[in-house]
Amino acid sequence: SFNSAKVIYILIPILIIPQLLFSGVIVKFDKLHPWFASQSSVPWIGNVMASRWAYEGMAVAQFKDNEFEKLFYPLKKNKSFAKWKKDYWVKDLETKVSDVRRGRGDTAQLKKLQHDLEILYNEINGEMNFVHGVTMRLVDKLVPKDKDGQIDPKQVDDATLNEAEKYLGILKQHYRNVFNDNEKSLDKLTQRMQKDSVDASGKLVFKGAERYDQLKSDYANESLENFVTNYAEFDYTVEENGHLVQKKELIYRDPYDKGFFGAHFYAPRKRLFGTYIDTYWANAIVVWAMTLILCITLYFDALKRLLEAFGKIRLFPKKKR
Repeated sequence: SFNSAKVIYILIPILIIPQLLFSGVIVKFDKLHPWFASQSSVPWIGNVMASRWAYEGMAVAQFKDNEFEKLFYPLKKNKSFAKWKKDYWVKDLETKVSDVRRGRGDTAQLKKLQHDLEILYNEINGEMNFVHGVTMRLVDKLVPKDKDGQIDPKQVDDATLNEAEKYLGILKQHYRNVFNDNEKSLDKLTQRMQKDSVDASGKLVFKGAERYDQLKSDYANESLENFVTNYAEFDYTVEENGHLVQKKELIYRDPYDKGFFGAHFYAPRKRLFGTYIDTYWANAIVVWAMTLILCITLYFDALKRLLEAFGKIRLFPKKKR
């Protein structure tokens, strides 16, 4: 595409540095400039980088599909998600219900209460679509509007708030049961793996505890686990665009409320047309699609033609004499 090799030498670092910076390894996507940063998903600047798709695919596969972790991953996944829901998500929403109940008539808290009611409405509506069979009857009354179309906390009555508390209490118990069931299953699996194996004559074949420790030593990777679980993050939950966003242990959370390109970083699988695709294969498809597009542009000399077209454009046309 270029007439000089010197131009290529200059372009190589310009092309590679963004692949490093926006791969999600060096700089977290939620720590980027506000123009690009996102708390809940990978921003567009990350989605156009091949390195982001390649790294995430390898990291997720290495963590959850290795010979040790794949035995525990489904149970850990259910346990982790239930833990976030019952200990953080429900707790935050219950706090917002209490704040609205106390401050409905306080005009100084109007903006905060409007924000709290918006989050309550959005999260409960989304949860009803996720957990079927448990509903809140008066959910629409959480966001009553005044004559200007703004949420009016003063119009939220006790019956609506009581219904919200009742709904959240049912969900807390549901996720507590899910957590306890999976924790028990994890304990049973660990005990079964650590049990000694003997043959028909009663002779010891192998010691289960030693085999378990060896398998864990061979495949468990603490540094990788810290990356994919966002171990260094202090907050479990943040607020963004009227929603609560989980910030830790995202490797155990399916993007059930997001599309393919809206999934969070280190998602275990991606949702496409209502079907989940394992992240390793989903990301491989994207990398191959990028490669195919590059091949097409090379075949038709698209970049060279584009540069020649730009070269013919005069930014400052000559004035007629």
